[in-house]
Amino acid sequence: MTADIGSDITWITEPPEDGVAVRSKPFTLQCHSTLPNATYLWMYNNRTLDLVNDSRRQILPNGSLFFKTVVNRKGGDAGSYRCIVQTPTGAVSSKTVTLLTAVIHDFDVHPFNVTVSSEASRSVIRFNCHVNSVPLATIMWQKNGVVLSSNNNKFVTKVPGVLYIKQVNEDDAGEYRCVGKNQLLNKTKYSEVGHLVVNKINISGSSGSQSGLQKLAFISPNVFNTNVKYVTEGDNVTFECVATGVPIPQLNWSFINSTGYRHNTILNDEETSVNILSLTRVSSKDSGTYTCHALQSMTGWPDMPRAQNFRLEVMTPPNIIVPPETQTMPIANTIRFRCVAEGNPTPNITWYHNGQRLKLNGRIKAKSKQLLLVSNTVSSDSGFYQCFASNQYGTVWAGAMLNISSSPFEPSPPINISCRTLSSSQIQVSWRKSPTDIPDDPPILVRDDSTQLGSSHSGVQSSSSSATVSTDISNKVSRAYSIHYMPTDGGEETQQVSVNHSIIVEKLKPYKNYTFYVRVYNGRSGSDQSEKVTCKTQDGAPQTVPELIVTPLSPISLHVEWAAINVNLANGAVTQYQVMWKRLHSSSNYIHFLPNDARQYTITGLKPGEQYEVQVLGATQNGLPNIDFSWHLIELPSINPILPIPILMFSIDRSIIRLSWLVNDQSIKFDSFKLMYRTTSQTNQSIMLLHTLRSDTNHHMIHYTSDLDVYEVLLNCISESGEGKSAYRTIAVMSDMLSPPSQIEAVATSLQTLNLSWVSLDFVDPSSLVFIINYKPISNFSQNSTTIYTDTGVFSFELAGLKPYSLYEIKIAVQDKNNRKSEFSQKIQIRTLQGVPGIVEQIELQWINTSTVRITWVEPIKSNGVIMGYYVSYTSELHIPPTSWIQLNVSRHKNSLDLCDLNNNTQYFFMVRAATDAGFGPQSGIYTITPLTTLINPPVNSKYPANSPALYMEDQQLLGIVIGCVIGVCCILICTTSIVLKRQCVKAERVRDPQQNSMGTDVAYCAQHLRPFTIDHDHHEESVPLNDVNYITRHIDGRSRYSNNMSGMALPLLDQSNPGDHDITNVHIIENPQCTVDVDGYDVDSLLSESAEGGAGTEESGCSDQLAKSHKGGGDSSVVDDGFHEHVVS
Repeated sequence: MTADIGSDITWITEPPEDGVAVRSKPFTLQCHSTLPNATYLWMYNNRTLDLVNDSRRQILPNGSLFFKTVVNRKGGDAGSYRCIVQTPTGAVSSKTVTLLTAVIHDFDVHPFNVTVSSEASRSVIRFNCHVNSVPLATIMWQKNGVVLSSNNNKFVTKVPGVLYIKQVNEDDAGEYRCVGKNQLLNKTKYSEVGHLVVNKINISGSSGSQSGLQKLAFISPNVFNTNVKYVTEGDNVTFECVATGVPIPQLNWSFINSTGYRHNTILNDEETSVNILSLTRVSSKDSGTYTCHALQSMTGWPDMPRAQNFRLEVMTPPNIIVPPETQTMPIANTIRFRCVAEGNPTPNITWYHNGQRLKLNGRIKAKSKQLLLVSNTVSSDSGFYQCFASNQYGTVWAGAMLNISSSPFEPSPPINISCRTLSSSQIQVSWRKSPTDIPDDPPILVRDDSTQLGSSHSGVQSSSSSATVSTDISNKVSRAYSIHYMPTDGGEETQQVSVNHSIIVEKLKPYKNYTFYVRVYNGRSGSDQSEKVTCKTQDGAPQTVPELIVTPLSPISLHVEWAAINVNLANGAVTQYQVMWKRLHSSSNYIHFLPNDARQYTITGLKPGEQYEVQVLGATQNGLPNIDFSWHLIELPSINPILPIPILMFSIDRSIIRLSWLVNDQSIKFDSFKLMYRTTSQTNQSIMLLHTLRSDTNHHMIHYTSDLDVYEVLLNCISESGEGKSAYRTIAVMSDMLSPPSQIEAVATSLQTLNLSWVSLDFVDPSSLVFIINYKPISNFSQNSTTIYTDTGVFSFELAGLKPYSLYEIKIAVQDKNNRKSEFSQKIQIRTLQGVPGIVEQIELQWINTSTVRITWVEPIKSNGVIMGYYVSYTSELHIPPTSWIQLNVSRHKNSLDLCDLNNNTQYFFMVRAATDAGFGPQSGIYTITPLTTLINPPVNSKYPANSPALYMEDQQLLGIVIGCVIGVCCILICTTSIVLKRQCVKAERVRDPQQNSMGTDVAYCAQHLRPFTIDHDHHEESVPLNDVNYITRHIDGRSRYSNNMSGMALPLLDQSNPGDHDITNVHIIENPQCTVDVDGYDVDSLLSESAEGGAGTEESGCSDQLAKSHKGGGDSSVVDDGFHEHVVS
């Protein structure tokens, strides 16, 4: 296949080039290839050019794009184009070219008026002009309407758009202008006229006198510091050097090469006043510093030459010096293409595959800008690969072919690929083996130290809980599957491995489309990729909040605006917005729900002059954000007590609410009335309509649309000094209605009680009002609300009988003695105080090696607050007081603990309790684990083969054993002595530094840096103390006293058979595993507390420094320095 395509130079023999077309004229972009069976496709501005039913444009048989007439307008033919040559073996793309349409605009720079009034200024003057034209216009100069000759040495026109006049005299005065001509369009433009005025100069004095001399001066362009000019290799360059003075300066040019060659090279002859240096078809060797030297002689001053420096950088387009090479490889291999390019500046490398820009992902990578890596190749990777090297001065490319060959051992790709969304982060992918797969599939040798294959339940494998397949080297797996997935809109490709026909892919982003395909591998080859399927994860909770703009509308109202949440952070379609507000430092907050298209809301019923916090949260189907975000703080203006309070009245007649008002004190002057209103029912209008009315206005009409409408109306007086108190009315179209209470606040006073307070807005007798309180807990379960009627005239109430640490929603209405009622107020939310947690559930124990026990549990069903941590107590002596058990703190984020350096022939007993800010919960029952030695009891083989050698012991061997025993006894005595001394040192060390950890680095659990609880129980439920022996003994009655009496393990670690029957190479004993565990970043301190009964622990566990206990004390009802809070006091 590759032999027929030839060199990449022949792939596109006539590539398109940049061009300029004329409007309404024909034009052709060239493209032709010698590849066999080639067809052509054109891209326009990176989109496929659709030429179906296009009578104006067509692709010629040779591949060129032909325009019958060129359109020059917005959306016309100007733009970027590239030609794609398609063949049965792949496609090739040309470089991108630009098509411009010819145009010439009016001059944007015109000649200025110049007046010559001195001898020095007569030496040379400069005119310039500029016109934008495509292609570049030809510039000519006219004097008094006559074109100046370029052969006249007096006029220098070497630089386009610049005119120099040397040795000016009175005859040079006149009108000068530019004439620009676009040769392609045959259009001419004229600049404005610049006037040259030459005044007579008195030269009666001696021309050689000192008074007639004038110092040298460079004229525009005036560049005393180095000016860098960047040009492309092959361009023509001009440098201008012009100077005035008396006598006339002499000018010449020199050059210093940028490569370090410091010898000045004289470039041209010396000239007076004007010296234009012209360079044609420059190359990189022309880069360097060009210096114009100016000299005045015989001036009487020191001959000090002046100079101007110009820096030239000749930029080179890219050149590929190492092109990629054509390759042929079998499927499921790794391919490397190398492409090295040079240029100034360094070119960027872009890879194309079959005419399209290659999308780099986890499987296809570009490394070090020179290497393209294609791993796990599939058949669709075959085709043409092109390396494009480009900088702002050009683009080149080189290409290679990749041929993916087939193998007789290549399995057929899996079939029936399907995916199913499980959650916002999980998608299940399933497939089946192809019925056309090859027989006698070569197996894969599985090594447990290199192949990570997941176990599954019910044929489903979880990617997050995959375990190493425990097989010996001789075990074989007939086939393994790789599951590939990536975001559908582009991104990193990821793969996982399974030996099953289904897998659960986890840790995906919410509300995002993912594309999956599957491949199968046997012992010798891999399959091609399967068909692709796409699934979208479910909504997740938003990860951000909208930006807020909060503006005070009046002393009692705020206007809140927000933008839609960023789609990438919303994690789903926003279903509603939740607006919350509260007075600063208040423990309760108002809450109001709005539809997903709402972008603003007006908050009313606030307390003037107070600071308020406002927050808006977006919710998806998966709920609200689970992150705490800061609130927006704003201060309301205070009320001007001098301004009067309007008396607001209303009447209803024929779909019109007629508002009227009056001010009792007419002597107080103010500027205007501020009227705001909105409906509070049916339409649930979220913003206030605001009207500013003249101070002599006393009425306003509101047109209502439904008899069920209820309006919230506010009216107050405003002046330059502030705003007065608002008159507030609730107006119901069909009934006489009171206004609901406002400024509702709640304070949690205990685990089960809340104190409520509120303010009535109506100017009625407070003693005649009864308030209706409706409240309910907010939870995942449907809860009925409770309604309570207060006594008359009260404006506070205590709610009792509530659940600990539960969120409640409360709203209040008012009723007077005439049975007039209000709507319910805005809802507020508040949470009761925390209580002590319930019993820790589902405790399990398991030996994980010969000296370590793992204990696991789940959070109490009734947490009654935020679990701040767990306390694990254990002992091998059940008769000792519980306060003497070894006690360990565990982070709230952990639900397991590894206890190491235990004696595997000793029975241990365990208890677990949880804690919140309110205190400790009750202890669990006592759990035990059977000694490991009773589980591993291999039978003794009393029969030996007939050919077994006889067993005997020489005297020398017996003597060696005796000596060894003596040495062992001595070592035991030495160790015992050192332990006793160490205990004494440890106690003394703790007196000096209670936070220092005195344990060795090889201690098992090593639950270092733990902090104890300090609890105030006076204001909370009574927690069960750690030393309540009566409580503990209630759980150890008879045979049922030990939970999980069968050692706490679901299955024994090893069975009772001969250990030699097991493949011990796959049994890994982990020494002191807990010592390597980072407890979620906690910096907790190890503390050893002595109990009142005489010491909380011993060193028998091997974790002597990890002992801690709970102790009671007065003070604040919170956990102080308990090792569970994320805030750590240094």
